[in-house]
Amino acid sequence: MNHVHIALITDGNYVIPTATTVYSIIKNKKSDTFLHIYLVTADFEEEQEKYFSDMQSDSTEVKIVRASAQKYAGLHTSDPNAPCVASVAALLKFDLPNIISEDKVLYVDGDLIVREDLSELYSTDLGDCYLAAVVDSGSIYYKHTLVKEIQDYFNSGVMLLNLKKMRDTNATEMLIEEKKKGDSFLMDQNVFNVVFNKKIKLLPIRYNLLYVNLLRAQGKYTIDEINQRYGTEYTSLEEIENDAAIVHYSSKDKPWKSFNVPLGEEWRSYFKEANDKYGFASEESASKINPDVAVPKVSVIVPVFNTGRYLKESLDSVANQSLSEIEIICVNDGSTDNSLEILNQFQEKDSRFKVFSQQNSGQSAARNKGISEARGEYIYFFDSDDLLVPNALKKLYEYSVVNALDLLLFDGTSFYESKQMEESFPHYATHYIRNKDYPGVREGTKLYVDMVNNGDYKVSPCLQFFHTDYLNKNSLRYYEGIIYEDNLFALQSLLSAKRVGYLKDKLFNRRVRNGSTITAKMTFRNFRGYFTCLMSMYLFILENNFDDNVIATANRQFNFFMKTTVSCYSALEPADQRKPWYSTRKERLFADLLYENLLMQCDKETIKQVSYSEFNEIKNSKSYKIGRFITWLPRKIRGGFRCLKENGFKYTVKRVLVHLHMKKDN
Repeated sequence: MNHVHIALITDGNYVIPTATTVYSIIKNKKSDTFLHIYLVTADFEEEQEKYFSDMQSDSTEVKIVRASAQKYAGLHTSDPNAPCVASVAALLKFDLPNIISEDKVLYVDGDLIVREDLSELYSTDLGDCYLAAVVDSGSIYYKHTLVKEIQDYFNSGVMLLNLKKMRDTNATEMLIEEKKKGDSFLMDQNVFNVVFNKKIKLLPIRYNLLYVNLLRAQGKYTIDEINQRYGTEYTSLEEIENDAAIVHYSSKDKPWKSFNVPLGEEWRSYFKEANDKYGFASEESASKINPDVAVPKVSVIVPVFNTGRYLKESLDSVANQSLSEIEIICVNDGSTDNSLEILNQFQEKDSRFKVFSQQNSGQSAARNKGISEARGEYIYFFDSDDLLVPNALKKLYEYSVVNALDLLLFDGTSFYESKQMEESFPHYATHYIRNKDYPGVREGTKLYVDMVNNGDYKVSPCLQFFHTDYLNKNSLRYYEGIIYEDNLFALQSLLSAKRVGYLKDKLFNRRVRNGSTITAKMTFRNFRGYFTCLMSMYLFILENNFDDNVIATANRQFNFFMKTTVSCYSALEPADQRKPWYSTRKERLFADLLYENLLMQCDKETIKQVSYSEFNEIKNSKSYKIGRFITWLPRKIRGGFRCLKENGFKYTVKRVLVHLHMKKDN
């Protein structure tokens, strides 16, 4: 009988993944292997202990070892930019030599699955080494400071520990002292690497495959580099995955939280088998993880208002996508034509369609309703008179999953309803095509600056593909009650995103038709939309800590947007020009943004009646000073940008704040 000693560290909040890992170990052991499993925990409840005790058999022993992590409190400072997802309890790894009396133990994290018997791995001769581990595959393409200093930087999620040597050399204290030096990048991994540098034995990559990380980093390394690092002869990432004995879900995305994690289905199959047998997950938790519950890969949200003439063709282009695992959420926004009838027909024949009706509230409200009902991993906003190419959603989904994107941008083309439309709006022929390529994964702020500078910044929601969790975690929703809301939403969603990609592919076809928002005659509704978006975009930029490049780029974009707003106002009928622009105090303050610019083109007395008379009562208030700061950038259109050009943005803003008595001059 081969005896294998395995240790895991867990807590009461990590029962589901830990139980799944333990089950995969037990299921794949050979009949002549006896498992000794140690679950080190600080806070298991009695019922939680029972779940694991039930996993015992004639060839498997499960020991619950209670240990206190109190002495490690305060040793770790969280860093929001670090990939650490572990709790302080993970530092109990330092104590394993004192907790377990064996000469060696195989430590494994609770976020992995084991595919085969572990006897061969456990039999590895450690000699005089402290441990055996797999070089972290991320060290091939991600060279942070410690990776550059340590030749064989390893991942601490799977370690065969030489407990006897660790006890003999008082390694626990060495680890604690190193942690006290203030490492905040990872909970324990860096500490193990520093203390045991050049005193480890290397294991094959198959014993700790960080598959999700490697998949999402494709393009940053080659298979030859993998083979050189591990002494292997693989020909593809697929071959590496097929050979893996242990698959480690080491990224922040976990298969029990998100359905778009690569190899997540394999983890969920182990979970389902284990939970069916031992019942360690609540009914609610199981329903969220259960692989038998079909979760759509994409939720397509379609606002519908009186587009019956085009609706069938448009919806057919969605229903016939090569990616079938989708849901199509159609929100009927008070249509008075046959749109609802057509929607109901689609819903009756295709269960993927979900139809909701509301009083006419506008496209923003319809899209927000769709977001609230969406169950898919990703969200795509589609207009009910346009068309998708057949493989659009498949391409967008696969590219987003592989690169773990918050947001994916792509291109489209236009087609005209009539020759008259083509002659009236010729610029739409290439309006949705970007000139340059933007390869790789980028931060939204950097991509925004590049695209604006290159004239490639597009705001159409139909050219954007979102991760659902990203929208929800950042509370990103459309501004309701206005048109041109796309301008605000596109800015907020791009600048808030950490991982953005661009697919230089035309996957969407815009129909240029009479009566749509982009071709309709300008009215007060248009002006109101421009005004509200301009105000909200300025506030968003100034309320967030963006760098100078983003602010300067936004300023150039806003100046153009303001000119469009002023031009729209100038084209209104006199009666429309006399309508109030605002209803809130914030909007009253922001009306000053347009005041001087409108005087250039419009009747002075008309503007005064609607926008300027109310400012006298609040000119001395702090709110007004803030308002003047908000409107400083556009007012510079009249006075020029001399200070900005000669002294830079930060100096200029400082002078403005001093002038407004909001900052001391020093």
